[in-house]
Amino acid sequence: MFRDAEVYLPTIIGPSSDSLIVGYDDYSDPMEPPKRSIPVDCTIIDDFQGMRLKWSLSSIESKKYYIPNKRFFNLTCKKSEREIVEQRYFPYINKTVQAMLSKSESLNIYTYGQDGSMWESTVFKHPATFQTLAMEHELKEFIMKDLDSFVARKEFFENVGRAWKRGYLLHGPPGTGKSSLVAAIANYMKYDIYDLQCQSVRSDSDLRRILTSTTNRSILLIEDIDCSTKVTHDRSKVKENCEEEEEEELKRPMGVDPGVTLSGLLNFIDGLWSSCGNERIIIFTTNHKDKLDPALLRPGRMDQDSENLHFRILGSKMTNCLAALMI
Repeated sequence: MFRDAEVYLPTIIGPSSDSLIVGYDDYSDPMEPPKRSIPVDCTIIDDFQGMRLKWSLSSIESKKYYIPNKRFFNLTCKKSEREIVEQRYFPYINKTVQAMLSKSESLNIYTYGQDGSMWESTVFKHPATFQTLAMEHELKEFIMKDLDSFVARKEFFENVGRAWKRGYLLHGPPGTGKSSLVAAIANYMKYDIYDLQCQSVRSDSDLRRILTSTTNRSILLIEDIDCSTKVTHDRSKVKENCEEEEEEELKRPMGVDPGVTLSGLLNFIDGLWSSCGNERIIIFTTNHKDKLDPALLRPGRMDQDSENLHFRILGSKMTNCLAALMI
């Protein structure tokens, strides 16, 4: 509801509002119209079915520097109108926002900034599409049909008791078009991208907070998962280094963040925390699939079928290579 209000309220700012924030998403485009947002303590009046509703944005300062301030909206109405607000007004806002987002032509890419402990966005304008991507036609059709099926199967996911998400693993040598394929998927689905570097996350609890702050209808991208953190490496192949890692763990100074664990990552992908959000696509990329722990690859996490589907992808250098798309 908070995210819906962030999108909806700037569209109804009127003379009753004493202040507003104006900025630009794309600084490189001088013709880009300014974007409005709501400052703290700003009051906005909305009229809905004869009701006069007053909104204001508040903020509570965090006591810890790495946790962002907590923001929330106050909505004031008559007590007799409270039930109408909950049953009619809130669904109206949600439908209005969904219609606005579906018509929006611009996409955003978000990067998590450890210093500010928040997602920082910029306009995403990657030219890659399925029409321009150098890939076998059969594979393009397969991916697009799978994405269309994912969007249309909300009731299926609810009936089988699964979170409405889709997991992909793209692997192959550098330069084979993994990032371009992600961009093509984003442009095809009209989904924003959240690009997460695991080494910037302090702990499992921090990871949960970061990932649950992403929006629905979005792509969570974790690139080069085999390089960004050691926790995803195959545990059976690194047993010989266990003693060294234990010694490093004991030497870690008090107060130093432990980082992300494999358990914490898996819990969000396929555990209870995976249900915190709908219509999300999770994409991992790696140059070395053989280094990844089998727990990360099992069906339900990467949505892998009983048999791996291997395809030949033509990279930007137009050289043939073997890559795999696990669906």
